[in-house]
Amino acid sequence: MPLQKWCYHKFYTLIRDRFVPFVAALIVPELVLGWAIRHWFMTGEIVKRRPNRGLTRKHAFFISMGGYHQFQPAIPGALTNPFTDKDEGDIGKPCGPVDVDDIFELLDTGALWLPTEMEIEDRSKSDWIAKSIVLLQILWFIVQCIARKLGNLPLSELEVVTLSYTVINLAIYIAWWDKPQNVTWPVPLFHDVRSEWRGRIRWWVEALALLGFRYNTPLSAMRRTPTFYFGHSPKEWRGVKHGVEFAAAFLTVIVGSVFGAVHLLAWSSPFPTATMLHWWRYSSIALTVSPVVVLLGTMTVIKYLEKSGPLWARIWGFPCFLALIAGLLAYVIGRATTLILAFRTLNSLPPEAFRTVRWTDLFPHI
Repeated sequence: MPLQKWCYHKFYTLIRDRFVPFVAALIVPELVLGWAIRHWFMTGEIVKRRPNRGLTRKHAFFISMGGYHQFQPAIPGALTNPFTDKDEGDIGKPCGPVDVDDIFELLDTGALWLPTEMEIEDRSKSDWIAKSIVLLQILWFIVQCIARKLGNLPLSELEVVTLSYTVINLAIYIAWWDKPQNVTWPVPLFHDVRSEWRGRIRWWVEALALLGFRYNTPLSAMRRTPTFYFGHSPKEWRGVKHGVEFAAAFLTVIVGSVFGAVHLLAWSSPFPTATMLHWWRYSSIALTVSPVVVLLGTMTVIKYLEKSGPLWARIWGFPCFLALIAGLLAYVIGRATTLILAFRTLNSLPPEAFRTVRWTDLFPHI
């Protein structure tokens, strides 16, 4: 591969797989949480479909994130499932990821054996120790914020915003606890799988996936695993699809409302001007209420668009569509306002904001 093309590929991969999810987690963390929850539910369904094959949730995450790739063997008679770190030129040319239904077929025919959990963890860039340290840091920050409130010490607006993000991060870590991190080399398979189309995934399709829209194309028909991929439902799973999406949306709205409600902790905090205080309060209310409004509006609009939708959906369809647009606008304005004010107020913090927690006041026996 020429050096110029190699550099472009590495830079494009870095932007697509690292920078874009980072920006999404910063601006719309609720959508990233919804992605994680939907992924968690889908991996649970994968485990349920083959209970006697030794599948665990870690295996299900590995399969659904494109852990198996179809290869064109460079050497005739290559191994069926070489779980090894050979170079691309040694084992062949990758064609694309393999979907879960094709993995099931290979497992049922005995043509594929699964790697152990230890082998999957060996490819992951993070283990349970690193994840536990991050969780302890998150919990310690939460404890400090609670202690400041109990000690009548003010929280800065930036601390309140950071505390709200810890709620989302804690939920994401729980949902993705068993997910391997940054696996760069898949397990090569040399079987022929069903792949009628190996095309590129457009950026707007991946954006819709982050919003919760499911891919209609299995992994076996793609060149790579999309960034915000959370699973494809085979035909026999159609009855599970709506239940999974509703449960994921419901949990996302609950955590998203808690995420917005955390901003209410700065309801009476000192602001440089009364205008900033009012904007913070309005934005906090918008962040708390808008997830519920968006969920109810989306459900009503979906029923309204159905040809045989109920009467109440046909009556309230258009008003709920307007409420949906208003909820989205309120969320965007509220998110931008709280982020701007969190940094804008750093130059006018009260003296008490610089005081540390005196733990002896809370625990006299220390």
